[in-house]
Amino acid sequence: MNILYINNAQTSIRISSIINILLQIFIIAVILKNIKHVKKVNLLFPALLVVGFFIGQLALSTSDIYATSFKENLYSSNLYTLNGYLYIFIYIIAYRFIKDKKHFVDRVYKMIEYVLVFNAIFVVIGLIFDLNYFKSYPYTGRFGYDGLFFTRAYLSYLYMFIIVLQYKKFIVTKQYGKLAFFVILALILGKKSMYLFLIFMVLLHIFYISKSKILKTVFGLGIASIVIFGKSILVLVVKRMPFWNRVYEESGLLSVIFSYRNNTVERLSTFITEEWNILNYIFGGVDFSNYHTEMELVDVFSFFGIFGLGLYILFFKKIILKNLGLLDKLLMLMIFLTSSISSNLLLSVNVMIFLFLLTEHIKLKNT
Repeated sequence: MNILYINNAQTSIRISSIINILLQIFIIAVILKNIKHVKKVNLLFPALLVVGFFIGQLALSTSDIYATSFKENLYSSNLYTLNGYLYIFIYIIAYRFIKDKKHFVDRVYKMIEYVLVFNAIFVVIGLIFDLNYFKSYPYTGRFGYDGLFFTRAYLSYLYMFIIVLQYKKFIVTKQYGKLAFFVILALILGKKSMYLFLIFMVLLHIFYISKSKILKTVFGLGIASIVIFGKSILVLVVKRMPFWNRVYEESGLLSVIFSYRNNTVERLSTFITEEWNILNYIFGGVDFSNYHTEMELVDVFSFFGIFGLGLYILFFKKIILKNLGLLDKLLMLMIFLTSSISSNLLLSVNVMIFLFLLTEHIKLKNT
C-alpha cells in the first residue's frame, strides 16, 4: 500500500481491510461455536451502540440537507465506520476462549517488537538517503520517517505500546537500552502526537517516579514558563521550521497545532448547530466521511452522541483499566490524552486490539 501510494497508483483495495474482514469472519465463527458459553453481559456494549447508532441516524434522516443521501451514507461509510467501532467488542468476546492467554499475549508483543526492529532498518535507510518511500510525509518539507508502514498513526500507537512496556521494565531493571532505541524511532517518526506522548511520559516520570527535588523544581518552573509564555515560544519555534511556518502564515497557529483538524471541527460544529435535534445530541448522527475530525472524543460524540461517549468511558473503566495499578492507569491515560487530539485509536481495528492486549499483558504480568 505504501508503494502504491507513493507512486500515485489508483486503487480502492486496502490489504489491511481484507485481512481484518477475514479475521472478523473467523472471530464470529469462534463465537458461534461457543455461543452457549458467551455471557449476555458481553453483548451489552455492542448491542447498545448499534441501537443508539440507528436511533441517531433515523433522527438525522429528517434533516433537509441529509435526507436525500441518508440511505447512501448509511449503507456505505457509516456502516463501515460502525463496524470499526464494534470490532473490539467482538474480539474481546472471542479472546475469552483462548486457554493460555499469557503465552498468547507474550507472543503478540514479541511479534510487534520484532516488526518494529525490522522496520527500523528502513527508517534509518530513509533518514540517511532521504527516500520518499520511507518518509512519513513524502514529497513535503515536513520531517518524519516511518519505514515500510503505510499508516503513520498506526505506527505511532505501536511505538506508544512498546515504549510503555519498555518503560515498565526500565523502572524495575534500570536498563534503558531498548527504551532509548524505541524512543529515538518515535522521535524520527515526526508525528506531533508522538512528541506529545513522549512529553507526557517525561512529566510522568519526573513528577511520579523520580525522587529528585531539583529535577521537579526545574521542570515545574519550565512548565510555568510555558503556561505564561507558551504562545510566544510556540510561534518562535514554528517560524524556524519552513513547513510549519508556511502553515502558520496561511492558516494560523491552531492549524499548526491541530494539523487543520480545527477547520473540520468548525464545520462539524456548524452542522450540529443547524441540523441536530435532541435525539442526535443523545445518540449522535453524522455523515462520518464528510465530518471525520480525526479527534477521538469529538468523533465518538458526533457518531454516537452523549450516550455512546458514556458507554465508551464505561468500557474503558470496566474492561481496559480494570485491575490495573495506579502507574499503569496513568500510562493508559497518557495514551488516551494523546488520542483525544489525534485519531485512529477507537476506530482502528488493529490498534484497539493491541491496546486491549497491552492491558492484558500488564495484568497477567502483575499476577
